[in-house]
Amino acid sequence: MITFAAMTLAVSGTAMGQENPSGQITAVEKFVSYYSVAYSQGQDRIPRTPSPLTVDLARKDLALETIRPQSALTGNAFLAEDGTIVKLVGAQGCLSTQSLASNISCARFSIIGLSGALGVAIQGAEDAFPCHVFAKSNTPSPIKFAECFFEKRNGEVVSLSGYLVLAGTAFAARDGAGKPLIADNASFEAAAKQARSGIWSNTLFTHPYGERYRNNPINP
Repeated sequence: MITFAAMTLAVSGTAMGQENPSGQITAVEKFVSYYSVAYSQGQDRIPRTPSPLTVDLARKDLALETIRPQSALTGNAFLAEDGTIVKLVGAQGCLSTQSLASNISCARFSIIGLSGALGVAIQGAEDAFPCHVFAKSNTPSPIKFAECFFEKRNGEVVSLSGYLVLAGTAFAARDGAGKPLIADNASFEAAAKQARSGIWSNTLFTHPYGERYRNNPINP
């Protein structure tokens, strides 16, 4: 797992582009850099779901899959240990290059937020957590569109997307009509905005309406 600090360097373009002590850049570093650097510049290279997505966490035909995260790629997608990209369906990472109060762009902040959340999620869980997979794609790499869960230290089970939204590092993913794919995440977004958490700490921040709806209507 790339640490929170290392990911900060990665999205600024100073870590993933450097050689490791062995003198070579690993395949994983190149892969992560390809997605994370582009995302920090406002471009999401991970494609949308192959068809409009309806999220029903109560579906009985969805078995839980154990996934071991390796590194954040975007504000709502990460690389799993088996080489699969996992994109969270309940959260929409920020693609804006607008600077926040911390003088870091919204997109970079969103990647760092997911990296930190992954570190929290695997604590005491043998570096893995369960996920419901709602859709799959093999273009350009194997992708799972999923909702993942983890247990907090107090025993509460929470969704990874909800954790991100409540922390103010991502938005609630919505469909083309503006309806949240996961209802609870809309409430978490409202709470984060009211508390001025994360992204919302900058009172001048422009809510990315076009980013979430018009330009990318079915991309969670």
